[in-house]
Amino acid sequence: MRCIYGYPCSKNRTSQQADEVNYIYTKYGLAYAGVTAESQCDYLSFTKDQAKHIALYYQKKSKNEMGENVIPPNPKGMSGGGYWIVPNTFAAKNFYLGGISIEFHQKRSLVFATRIDQVMSFIYGHLLN
Repeated sequence: MRCIYGYPCSKNRTSQQADEVNYIYTKYGLAYAGVTAESQCDYLSFTKDQAKHIALYYQKKSKNEMGENVIPPNPKGMSGGGYWIVPNTFAAKNFYLGGISIEFHQKRSLVFATRIDQVMSFIYGHLLN
């Protein structure tokens, strides 16, 4: 299973989420599960490189915990959120960060992430030297 998790800016506006009387800020996090699109995606049409990016098909229709059909909110604003890989859903404690979400393409139902090795390489090469 692949998923992205983040705190969309559109859902976390300070004016809506801040309780200035009690000094509490309530964050609104969302998780989106999807199917990897690595082999089916035309990376070049999105000016992406498969060696540097990961594509995830966002599911427009899904089922909730009770098995009812639902339409999840789209992942707009999830840039900067983690792209998590769960190799075995029966052993869900074994997961890892595969990348950082960077773009959502609503018409194609695609989310792109930059692979974590690329992110770390940038950090080491530009920020730690």
